[in-house]
Amino acid sequence: MWSLPEVILKRQTLSLVVTALGRAPMNNLLYRNTPRPGDQLVVTGTLGSMLLGSVVYQRGHQVSESVREIITQASIWQRPPYRLGLAMSSARIAHACTYISDGLQAACRNMLTETSLGVELREAQIPIHPELKGLARLLSLKPLQLSLAGGDLQFLYCIPKNEVQALDAIAKSTDTALTVVGEVTETSGIWAKTLSGNRSLARACQTGKSQPRRQSV
Repeated sequence: MWSLPEVILKRQTLSLVVTALGRAPMNNLLYRNTPRPGDQLVVTGTLGSMLLGSVVYQRGHQVSESVREIITQASIWQRPPYRLGLAMSSARIAHACTYISDGLQAACRNMLTETSLGVELREAQIPIHPELKGLARLLSLKPLQLSLAGGDLQFLYCIPKNEVQALDAIAKSTDTALTVVGEVTETSGIWAKTLSGNRSLARACQTGKSQPRRQSV
């Protein structure tokens, strides 16, 4: 077994994982498991770039410089939209939110914890980077498949329908794309309307309303 000094000397690099703790006004707090039926599911940025980057690097695919730059940014220099997060918190229009790090379906499952609700995702609306769509077609990866992958550090919000129009101003002021990808439903489970128009159960959810607790993002 290596000691810490040996690891540092042999690797010549040191990686740190940092957790920031702080306080926030109660009025600005957003919880992840407080969605309401009819809420629109809104994601920030684009999804699937991390998976496409992994496939390119692992298989040695030849891609253009612009595509390589995008997947490198997604794989190494990830920047979650913190400014948008602060703007959304201040706007107080979201019923719930969470982060997407293990895929869109996993984020939806987290939001549905201790509820009897479900979601319906619309594959045609899942945001894929425009310059990566050709690569995705070449690899036969559809938007729903790309959204399942982890690594895309984005946010997922539940927004009432009558507040969706307010997202344009927030997106513009923070230079962050916001896309409606589905809706919260009263039918439990994670459903998906595919590109072909079929509706299928993507993931069953173990939910329940007994003793609900608010869960932080």
